[in-house]
Parts: sequence; structure tokens; C-alpha cells
Amino acid sequence: MVSFEGKTNTTGWRYINQHLVYNDMSTPLKWKGNDYYVSEILSHLEKKTPFTYTIKKKGETQTINDFYHVKYVRIVRKMTRGNVRFFC
Repeated sequence: MVSFEGKTNTTGWRYINQHLVYNDMSTPLKWKGNDYYVSEILSHLEKKTPFTYTIKKKGETQTINDFYHVKYVRIVRKMTRGNVRFFC
């Protein structure tokens, strides 16, 4: 398989406190310290930062209030310089 994922972050493969968790196994996530995008997203996840967006439903505009959370976890296998690596 090249990739697999769960349907939610409540069962199977899950993201919890910077760890990838499956049943009773836990693996810490690794990322480059200078990766601004990853640092920003993890910061929003830890703080549960709120945000607002609008949608149009049946001709009406609705404002939705939500917070940053993990919807699901996808594991992707990639070959990098001859080595197999997995990305979450």
C-alpha cells in the first residue's frame, strides 16, 4: 500500500499530543524545527485555536464557529534517497 487512513481521529490511527497512536502503541512525530507550517499547525492544535467561516446553505449565509482539530490521520509511504519513509 502507498497510503492508508482512518475515517475519524477517534478510532484506529489517531493523532494525540504530537504522537501517532494505534491501540496501545505510540510513536512521537518528528519534523524539522525550521518547518514553519508544521510548527504553526501544531501550535493551533495544542491551543484549540478558534476560527470562523461562512457557508451558503439554501440561499442563506451561515457563520460557523469552530476550532482547530484533527479530522483523520493518513499514513503515506515514500521512497526518499533509497530509503522507505512514512509520513503522517
